[in-house]
Amino acid sequence: MAAVHRLLDAELGDLAGARDALVTLLGTGQAAIGAWETLDQEGMLCDLIPGWDRVRNRPQRNPLHIFTVDRHLVETAARAAALTRDVARPDLLLIAALLHDIGKGWPGDHRVTGEVVTRQITRRMGLAAEDTELVARAVRHHLLLPHMATRRDLDDPQTAAQVAAAVGGRPLLELLHALAIADGRATGPAAWNDWKAGLVAGLVRRVEAVLGGGPPPVPPPLRPGQAALAEPGQPAAMVTGSEVTVVAPDRPGLLWQAAGVLAAHRLAVRSANATTHGAMAVTSFTVAQPYGEPPDAALVTSDLRRALAGDLDVAELLKRQGLRTPPQRARPPWLAPPKVTLADDASRAATVVEVRAHDAPGLLWRIGRALGDCGLDVRAASSPAADFAEIAWGDCACSLYTRREGRQRAVKFVEALLERGLAVQLLLYQDGETFNWEGQSAERVSLEAFRLEALRILPEGRVAEIVPE
Repeated sequence: MAAVHRLLDAELGDLAGARDALVTLLGTGQAAIGAWETLDQEGMLCDLIPGWDRVRNRPQRNPLHIFTVDRHLVETAARAAALTRDVARPDLLLIAALLHDIGKGWPGDHRVTGEVVTRQITRRMGLAAEDTELVARAVRHHLLLPHMATRRDLDDPQTAAQVAAAVGGRPLLELLHALAIADGRATGPAAWNDWKAGLVAGLVRRVEAVLGGGPPPVPPPLRPGQAALAEPGQPAAMVTGSEVTVVAPDRPGLLWQAAGVLAAHRLAVRSANATTHGAMAVTSFTVAQPYGEPPDAALVTSDLRRALAGDLDVAELLKRQGLRTPPQRARPPWLAPPKVTLADDASRAATVVEVRAHDAPGLLWRIGRALGDCGLDVRAASSPAADFAEIAWGDCACSLYTRREGRQRAVKFVEALLERGLAVQLLLYQDGETFNWEGQSAERVSLEAFRLEALRILPEGRVAEIVPE
């Protein structure tokens, strides 16, 4: 209470002391929540934080959140209090945690609006210009680490290079790391877990190496058990906890075919990365098991060999297991349409295809099969919606890495959407500006005309969002 009164009543020369008192309140962790709610009930927070009334009792759009926007902000600050010893500027961490979602009170991307509002608030608090900029950038990029860690290949050097370019230095990187942890824990049990924490920490280590001028950590070599599994030269699988290793003679489509077999054994794929051992492809799948015991590796191996030989219908196997793929019917009005994003600048060695869609068993298999029909070979994949609690909410974002030379075939994948009568909108992002190009359905525009337009609007290093009607 004293912190707020001192900030509201302070003269210019006393702003620093009042701000420090506020940070001290936030630094008490969970004990600050009750005091903060009392201040809000007394109507004192709107003067302290302009725009607080816009987030008060505001519901969240993402059902993974268990708190309203205002309570989530305070919860995040309380969680951040336990991480203040991990950063050089604990005061800025607490302020950034309190304000990271403040932009949800305005239309548009809450990260962009939040950055603007945060600058206004922190200037009013009397922060130095460089501190104001650091907190505002932390708000702008507070989702950067978890998004990149769960949707990109960490072993691709371009992933760490992109994050390093965005953060610019260690001060912001360490703030974002702590903020990602606090934000995830404050969101709810389905939003943060050991798997996601490990991915974010691994990404941070790689970015630190880039910022330090050194090479990023090299991918770990195959473990002896994985190498031994590949030596006989026959398809095989090994189940070790949450990891499934699949080996088979290298061939296009191997990753998504193996993903279908795993789905049929009631395993949800979190990520997949492929490497080679001689002529054998070695694919490591990180999986989640919503229920039941781990599958028998011998049964997985048997189904894998049958699937690769063309003797097993994965779709039929999914049905027999009670994991039916969604029927082909009109999309319910409440269900958001799928979105396909081609991110050319996400990798120098591959084209990244990001798909957001309603989740269902075998989704990675279905997407991979569709890309395979267009001549694209998937070499890596990741999906943040791999926990059963997240799958239950029905949203999934999958990122698939295809070979760089297959970029032209990726455009044909877009054309396939048009052939199914889907309207297409391309959004070109450049220097913070957005340019629209809308393509009509295949019935009203020739595919050749679209191909020329697509190649013009999808040069190297650009991003296109494809939104089916």
